[in-house]
Amino acid sequence: MISTTWNVPFPSLIDDEYLRTEGEGNQPPDTPSRLGLCTWSSKLFLILDDILLRLYAPHPQNNVDAMSEAECSVEEIISEVMTLNRRLEQFLESIPTYLRIASEPESRDGWMPSVKIQQQVLHCR
Repeated sequence: MISTTWNVPFPSLIDDEYLRTEGEGNQPPDTPSRLGLCTWSSKLFLILDDILLRLYAPHPQNNVDAMSEAECSVEEIISEVMTLNRRLEQFLESIPTYLRIASEPESRDGWMPSVKIQQQVLHCR
């Protein structure tokens, strides 16, 4: 279901009411976008797609049981896992603060319920 063969940009973090007929419009800095979950989930799914393809693909060349000892390099496997882990860490660091579940200033009671739901869903994913 996930494919990187498309060339469509991620949605801009601008809610419909802030779009303009001319130009792009701007999301107010103090108003979290309702599109945050969609955009950041899509970015996460690209990383998860790579994890599935590299570590769980049903191809014989990726099946450790079907590989000879010369083909099964522990160093390469560890290197690949570390690279994927680094991508996940970079993803976590790039998430806007309003979507981080552990962010203290952003998790005030004043936030919209939709933002709290987005935080929880993205955290679970």
